[in-house]
Amino acid sequence: MKSSSDIYKNIEFITYSVRLNPTINQVRQLKYQLLLRNKIWNLLLKRKQDLYQVAKYNISKYDLEKYLVILKEDDLSLYDFHSKAAQSVNKQIDAAYEMFFTKRKQGDLKANPPNLVDLDKQTSITYNQSGWKIKTNNRIKISKVDDPIEFFSKKNFDKANVK
Repeated sequence: MKSSSDIYKNIEFITYSVRLNPTINQVRQLKYQLLLRNKIWNLLLKRKQDLYQVAKYNISKYDLEKYLVILKEDDLSLYDFHSKAAQSVNKQIDAAYEMFFTKRKQGDLKANPPNLVDLDKQTSITYNQSGWKIKTNNRIKISKVDDPIEFFSKKNFDKANVK
């Protein structure tokens, strides 16, 4: 059986940068998405910190991902955020802790664990393949944003094979 690293050896990953040109309404919707992303970050991080402080239990990223379902039941506004992007926030928290512990093991005493973020802080939302779609005429449809957003790029996406 092939390992995942063997499978990806012959696959070429390409990243493109685009500049969005959103309308005022789309800016409002994107800011709301960032607010929800930061809210999810804070709720998941707080849960992880609280469990460790109270019970010295280091919750796994898989159990924390299951906790997302409970969070959505408690706060219906979280349904306005793409589910795979929410799972990505959980992975980012896990990666941030891994980096913190790695730096500490290497003797970096200035390394700090992940912190809560202000809800209005500019952060990034990571979408996998299901959270966005390139449309014709240099427009991108982003999950939970009403209309496709115009973008500018040096790449011609009308003929590109973007998945």
